[in-house]
Amino acid sequence: MAKRKKIAPQLFGTKQVSEILQIPEWRVKNFSEGGAYGLPPTQTVGSGRGSRRLYNDIDVCRLAIANELVACGFTPDAVGRAVREIPESMLDGLVWPDDNEFDEPDMAEEYSVMLIYMRGKWRVRRPVEVSDVPLHKHFGWDGESTGIFLLNVGSLLFKVVSKINAFRRQAEKQQ
Repeated sequence: MAKRKKIAPQLFGTKQVSEILQIPEWRVKNFSEGGAYGLPPTQTVGSGRGSRRLYNDIDVCRLAIANELVACGFTPDAVGRAVREIPESMLDGLVWPDDNEFDEPDMAEEYSVMLIYMRGKWRVRRPVEVSDVPLHKHFGWDGESTGIFLLNVGSLLFKVVSKINAFRRQAEKQQ
């Protein structure tokens, strides 16, 4: 396995998260303040008007997943349940690779996870476990198609980590 450098933890403000994920600031605030989403920031400095929300790398990844699900049409409750289904240990144990390490096979396997919505429930599976998910049309008790939704979380995390690293490099150049 290749050696990877560990990047020092950094907290990002709402505006920075908005820039990293290329989403409006109001959406970041909605994810943080909307009870259904359940995505509070790691830290809040101050209270009331003028307080600051501070997000760590894991928060940014969770917000990216939530944003992707919202873009696919899921409700705030469904998004909140989906993000909570992803184990903290999966995101907490990640080593944040440099962009040039993304093509390594061990990295691809480390990040490879699927988020599956089927029959009203969210599940997290490795791609090798997805073969047990029947990918044909499902029909509920009322004869209506229930469908299946798959999100390649690993692929999404690759993009997010790349954006976080690019943001950090840009910030270092400006200092």
